[in-house]
Amino acid sequence: MVAPKLHILGCLHSDMMSTVQHGKTILQAMVDSSLVSSLHNVKILKLVVHGLRLNHVIDVLRCFPCLQQLHINTLTSYVPNKQNDNPAATTVECVDRHLKQVIVRNYSGKKPDYKFAKFFVLNARALESMKLHVPFSWNNEWRSRQRIKMDFKNRASPNALICFEGTE
Repeated sequence: MVAPKLHILGCLHSDMMSTVQHGKTILQAMVDSSLVSSLHNVKILKLVVHGLRLNHVIDVLRCFPCLQQLHINTLTSYVPNKQNDNPAATTVECVDRHLKQVIVRNYSGKKPDYKFAKFFVLNARALESMKLHVPFSWNNEWRSRQRIKMDFKNRASPNALICFEGTE
């Protein structure tokens, strides 16, 4: 008997991300590469995080080399700048080759948020769209500043779109 292949995994919460168990496989923030094969088929992942901690999310993404959609619900909380340091120079396979859509809920536009978005804009070569749900009123000037901060003109995927959604 063959177990069905897992294609969608949701919802991982940042409080549980240091150790998450999937069957007999245990995910940890720093994941052994031998575990990656068991999650190779996951195409859609939903994460709930306290603040957009880029390095933390990248560690999780390493477990999902064929991920195509990433949904992140960020809970409002203070994240020290050291938590958002630029990621190590190593590549993340799903970001480099497969990730097509990133959706972020509760995008504030503050430095940790736009640095988080900028990572995907500059590195996701297959990216088709990034939807940023903003929980407050914003205008075209604010949106333009955000796109500049993300270095959108130098995006890795020339056809990628960034959409801001929410109250205008």
